[in-house]
Amino acid sequence: MLAIESKNFGQLPDGRDVTLFQLRNSNGIIVELLDYGSIIRAIHTPDKDGYIDDIVLGFNNLDGYVQDKNYLGAFIGRYANRIEDAFFEIDGNRFDLSMNEGQNSHHGGEKGLNKMLWDASVTENKLNLGIISPDGDQGFPGELQIQLTYELTEDNELRIDMSATSNKKTVVSFTQHPYFNLGGINLPDLAEHQLQISADHYLPINEMFIPTGELSPVGNSPFDFRSINDINSKLGDDHPQLIRAKGFDHCFVKTGVDELFAHLVHAKNGRSLRVFSNAPGLQLYTSNFLNGPYPGKHGKIYKPRQAICLEPQAFPNAPRESNFPAAVLGVNEKYEHHMVYKFGVVDV
Repeated sequence: MLAIESKNFGQLPDGRDVTLFQLRNSNGIIVELLDYGSIIRAIHTPDKDGYIDDIVLGFNNLDGYVQDKNYLGAFIGRYANRIEDAFFEIDGNRFDLSMNEGQNSHHGGEKGLNKMLWDASVTENKLNLGIISPDGDQGFPGELQIQLTYELTEDNELRIDMSATSNKKTVVSFTQHPYFNLGGINLPDLAEHQLQISADHYLPINEMFIPTGELSPVGNSPFDFRSINDINSKLGDDHPQLIRAKGFDHCFVKTGVDELFAHLVHAKNGRSLRVFSNAPGLQLYTSNFLNGPYPGKHGKIYKPRQAICLEPQAFPNAPRESNFPAAVLGVNEKYEHHMVYKFGVVDV
């Protein structure tokens, strides 16, 4: 039976209450979400033997999320990933953004949507989260009205529907940022993880992690995940792009119109995660810079390369790069982005 339950998860420094919502289905899957930052706090799924474990990184208490700089489980906006030199232009008008990664804007700025308390409501078996980002928020133009819907189905799918409208022309790119480890609570490294990505090209990055504007073929490189491949073997490659990023922190370009973008498998316990999206890009991040200082769930101290992020989104730096598909939202237009995480098991 599908169900949504809620309970208090603590108070923000200003005294506002934060609520944790649990979405359950009859197959034993539980998804925990917060109205603070629209954060996915936990996902409990069974392995091939029916053993249920949590497969995403996070924190035991609210303070961990308030202090977090790694975006664990967070909803990302107003613009996912990086914008070079923290500015862009629309119709000849320049908009200066919050700088929060050197000279660049990253994941929406210093106080992105992951640091906001959202309005929450439950409709049947859906959790609805909404917020209004005011004109000029972190430098972005336009009052942006945002609505998110989270639904856990009996087909073991977590469906995330994102929409937004603005009263001024602006740029928008949303994503969700869970750190997955299909090995579960004991958090082994990525040794047993295998990955497939439906992409013939990826976006190389410069020293500041900004895409160069090129679309590079994945063939004959460690970026070729067109068939399922062991992640750790690729991480050991001496490709200059992997050395620069200390692993994968690159956007892959979707091939074709099929919305199945990625398939992650744990080769030992059989857990499977399929990622579907209508976005043109998928950021693959192997948690290269993940580290404390705050202990994660169950007292774990998280370390680099202990999880993998699969983030459907518009191309990074598209507001500055004419070679990329535009990410502009016009007045009276509607931004619509949907993602699906489908959980299952495979024979191993």
